[in-house]
Amino acid sequence: MGQFICIGIVTSMTIKKLPNTSNDKNIKELMETLQKRGIYDSEVFDFDEDEKNYNFQLKKEVFDRDLIPFLRAIYPDLYSRENEIKDYTNTIKDLESINSNKRLEWIKNDCSNYTLEYHPQTYPMEEDFIRCKWSTYEVFFDTITLMGEGKVFFECFGNIPRYFKKLFIKSYKEFKLSKALKCYIIG
Repeated sequence: MGQFICIGIVTSMTIKKLPNTSNDKNIKELMETLQKRGIYDSEVFDFDEDEKNYNFQLKKEVFDRDLIPFLRAIYPDLYSRENEIKDYTNTIKDLESINSNKRLEWIKNDCSNYTLEYHPQTYPMEEDFIRCKWSTYEVFFDTITLMGEGKVFFECFGNIPRYFKKLFIKSYKEFKLSKALKCYIIG
């Protein structure tokens, strides 16, 4: 099938706890590293942990407030063909007709438009391995893909997706949701 390079919104992140590392000092170091790398922002994601994982969830109020205005801003930059414009316009209309509490559920289960696809556990890229002292954590992302192009093959990558993320944040700085954007590979 191949791999596709994508741009999407991170809805959740999971980091598996490593043996003998779940103390307050390690958590603090991990959080600082995630913030420095632009992966985690406390204004955009809620944090909690369970027995096995550190969990980050896109804040509901950010998603509900920003989603439709953000899509109106970013879609014209992503798509320019007449049929694509029609598709993303219909996607926005569909979202507007759905109660904000049910939008993410609709995207996950019922949306069939390529301009808005849910992808759990996206393929890890170099930037998704977080090194803290002697430990390496792998970050798993659930995303809403806004655009995918392929087929692509990358043997080594990291700087280009990181650069894209910085561009996204600068281009759409009026939306906190822009900090949840990610460039990634699926397939």
